[in-house]
Amino acid sequence: MKPLPDPDHYLDQHMQQAAKEHAKWISMLGLKPTTTLLRAISDREFERARDAYILEARLIHQQNIDQINKEHRRQLRQLKWRGIRLRWKVCPPITLLFAVISWYSFNHSNPEEGFIYAGTALAFLAMLVLGAIFDRPRPV
Repeated sequence: MKPLPDPDHYLDQHMQQAAKEHAKWISMLGLKPTTTLLRAISDREFERARDAYILEARLIHQQNIDQINKEHRRQLRQLKWRGIRLRWKVCPPITLLFAVISWYSFNHSNPEEGFIYAGTALAFLAMLVLGAIFDRPRPV
């Protein structure tokens, strides 16, 4: 992230540069530097320096926000890919296990247990399918 410039240093630098520029133009035009003229130039340059600093600070702020958002999207995509790999490692074996237990329960013991195991197998299968639908990593 880019740090914001120091406002005092920025103002000093801008005012020194403006003073040199205006001194050059006043001497070229042959004007006499009066206090009214110098105060008006000073006030105008102060406003310009303030506006330039605000603009630069906003640009730096927006750049920092964009950088933070880019890093956040990268980390989110990375988490989604980890979740996808984990779901593909965990859900199919557990679904198969509960499907086999359900088949065994239907054949050898009471069917209520078979329905419970079959529902559990379908829940893990649904977790795999819905995860694939909703957690798709989107391209940048």
